[in-house]
Amino acid sequence: MTTTQPQPSSPAMQNGASTPPMASGAPQAGAQSGSQPMMPSAPQAGPAVSNAEIMHFASALREIGPLSSKMRGEAMQKGVSKAKQQALEQTYAKDVHGILTKNDLSASTYEMLMRKAHSDPQFAQKVEAAIKSGA
Repeated sequence: MTTTQPQPSSPAMQNGASTPPMASGAPQAGAQSGSQPMMPSAPQAGPAVSNAEIMHFASALREIGPLSSKMRGEAMQKGVSKAKQQALEQTYAKDVHGILTKNDLSASTYEMLMRKAHSDPQFAQKVEAAIKSGA
């Protein structure tokens, strides 16, 4: 059984990194080359998010970004076997789960916040500010 972990995929949320899924469905990150995130012109209504949740989300994104980049770099090295890639994906999924737990976020809450960041430019700006503040 394969489970998909949340993926930090907003370039704005990852300081230039995105995380397209690998063939097996586990996320990984790669560098974007200065592209702007595509956002709808009108923010979508969604659940209200507290400042504490924004701070937890920002903290999780700061930790997941480098982890994603490292995992992708290792998985994409020449000669890495499928078995090694799968092991890296499993380790990554476990590490992401630990980061979310440490930041008081469930996978579903993280995914909801990620969708909101992609659809609501004002929310995305708040998260970006929280990421930059390091709080």
